[in-house]
Amino acid sequence: MKKNKELARQHRVIQEQKINNLEKEKKILSMASMIDGQESERIRIAKDLHDGIGGLLTSVRTQIKRIEKEVSILSEFDLYKKTNQLIDEAATEVRRISQNLMPSVLRLEGLEVALEDLCTRLREVHDLKVDSHFDFRELNISETQQTFIYRIFQELTNNIVKHANATEVLMQVNNYGDHLNMIIEDNGQGFAFDKLEPQGGLGLKSIQSRVDFLSGEMEISTAAGDGTSISINIPLEEKREV
Repeated sequence: MKKNKELARQHRVIQEQKINNLEKEKKILSMASMIDGQESERIRIAKDLHDGIGGLLTSVRTQIKRIEKEVSILSEFDLYKKTNQLIDEAATEVRRISQNLMPSVLRLEGLEVALEDLCTRLREVHDLKVDSHFDFRELNISETQQTFIYRIFQELTNNIVKHANATEVLMQVNNYGDHLNMIIEDNGQGFAFDKLEPQGGLGLKSIQSRVDFLSGEMEISTAAGDGTSISINIPLEEKREV
């Protein structure tokens, strides 16, 4: 009798584990579909910006140059110079937004080059001192996984720029064969977890969703006034087909 009860208990435990695993897989697939949709929309918007508005601004610049040839005195007016300057600034802003939405370097040259490009922009645009090290030796991961890893770094660095008030940043990817360890640290003002929004402030919910899809784990060490250190481990032994 006791043996039958124990077998029944073990059976319930196994069934509960199966149900939990199925629910987890369903959640991951749903998350993957949502994020894939977001990436597709990013690509579409980036292309529309580059080809549409970017193309229009180029045409406007060309037309203004033609007018200048017809009315040479225009180049002497401050208003004309200011108009040209605004067009150049608008074209630069369109390129910047398009690049953030879907970096061409990620698609054309891969994850490591894209992350180095991200570091360069942090240095040149935001005047941050960035120490970086990326180890992708003999790493074979899918394009989707590369995009997810890039987005994680992109969102974390956006947080640093917007909220941290930092002057120094450390970005690393360490390849240990069976897993990747991603580290990003800053010397900024840090934050207190108990003051974050319930739904996940600072975009951490979106970052955690990407980490979950990669079957990873994220640890955050921070305190108000004491900088922030984030470590993410991504397993490599199970290659997810995406």
